[in-house]
Amino acid sequence: METELLIDGDLYAFSTAIALQEVNPFVPGEFAFNEEEAKKVIDSRLAELEKRFEPNKMTIALSCPREENYRLTMVADSYKQHRNKKAGPIGLKAMRAHLMSNYNVVTEPCLEADDLLGLLATDPNRPGRKIVVSWDKDVTSIEGETFNPQKDQYRKVSKIVSLKFFLYQALIGDSADGYKGLYRIGPKKAKAILSSINPMSMAWDVLVELAIKQGHDEAYLLQQCRLAWIMRNGDYDWDTKTIKLWTPERINDYL
Repeated sequence: METELLIDGDLYAFSTAIALQEVNPFVPGEFAFNEEEAKKVIDSRLAELEKRFEPNKMTIALSCPREENYRLTMVADSYKQHRNKKAGPIGLKAMRAHLMSNYNVVTEPCLEADDLLGLLATDPNRPGRKIVVSWDKDVTSIEGETFNPQKDQYRKVSKIVSLKFFLYQALIGDSADGYKGLYRIGPKKAKAILSSINPMSMAWDVLVELAIKQGHDEAYLLQQCRLAWIMRNGDYDWDTKTIKLWTPERINDYL
């Protein structure tokens, strides 16, 4: 069986750029970046993956520009807006360009790398074994095989685990992405709530009741879910570039 690695290129580009960025000791606030050395580093890191898994194909996913992100334009105009104040590493653009010039890269208007990984990993028409390579926690919401190179951890994520992690993320929110989840619902409480739902087909009714109890409404809960959702097969039309937003009925797809 053929093996394809589906790689989060954002993480590789950013981490390599930040690692090779140095402070200029003679000019306060100025940074230096050795682009040629960085290219060797990122190539070496990807070569390690090839050596470990011996894939027939590697596909690297890169996110669209932040301002084009569909979560920002279609779901919540506050999504990741706090990041606009933070300057990224100076070599990030060069690392993305290097990946696009030398590797099999996929990028689409409005989509993040996570979405592309989810779409490709769950595409039944994509042949062979697919392994998602990422150290982003959100990868747990994609069912299938995953590999975290930072922890040297291989996992198989079941449908039900991916569903519960997605709902868990929607409940607690994600400060890194700029959405809050439900009021006073932290990790411990969210896990307890999700563990108590039986059958899971009742999950939406239970969570709507919880949202109302915490001072929200169903529309707010739906928004949090749409922000947390990592796309799966059928959520995106590759030809027309149109997006199908998440709806509660999707829960039944995982039961």
